[in-house]
Amino acid sequence: LDHAGVRLDCLMTYLADDDECYEGGTLLQPEHPAFFEWLGNPSPPLLAHDASHHPYTLELIEHYLQPHGITSLLAVPIRMHGRVGGVLFCEQLNSPRSWEPDDSIHATQLASIAARALMNQEREKFQLENLQLSRQLRQSLSEKEKIEQAASRILDAVGVQSGLAYLQQLALQLSEILAVDYVIVGKLSADEKNIDMLVTCAGRKLLSRGSYAIEGTP
Repeated sequence: LDHAGVRLDCLMTYLADDDECYEGGTLLQPEHPAFFEWLGNPSPPLLAHDASHHPYTLELIEHYLQPHGITSLLAVPIRMHGRVGGVLFCEQLNSPRSWEPDDSIHATQLASIAARALMNQEREKFQLENLQLSRQLRQSLSEKEKIEQAASRILDAVGVQSGLAYLQQLALQLSEILAVDYVIVGKLSADEKNIDMLVTCAGRKLLSRGSYAIEGTP
């Protein structure tokens, strides 16, 4: 059941005859207002011996009861964190069934087990999300430390140098820290048609200066 209390999604259906589990199916409040009215205040459990004529399950005929051949329905709320978080259906197919008090007791016990299982699932999901966030935070802090170390290393290397010597040391340090093949420091020519390479570093070696035309480059 969603937090708004208007959508009920089937997480699992078990068919005893087939000994199989299935997923799928949704009930919406606008199509089944009487059933969702009970779901909003589900005490006591819903015992629909004849589901096609019970006031709370009559609306389920077209979308749920007939397609699955359900004749009798026992519904028990699954309570989680002080609210109804779902519902457990016990269903009789093909022939009507008169639900006994023991059926209601056993279904209520199963609903309690289901509630604990779902809350454990939520807790595990929450813990996993916290673990992932913690890892991301540690990675972020680690990357920050690497950046700070790199910045400190560059400052130590360039020292009080200025001009071309500063740019050369900067290119050498960036080449090593970033582990790249080339670092080029250039400036736009006066006619804005070329890039004049002030420093070119390749494989930790400084190359001679040059220039290249902007036209035709990315």
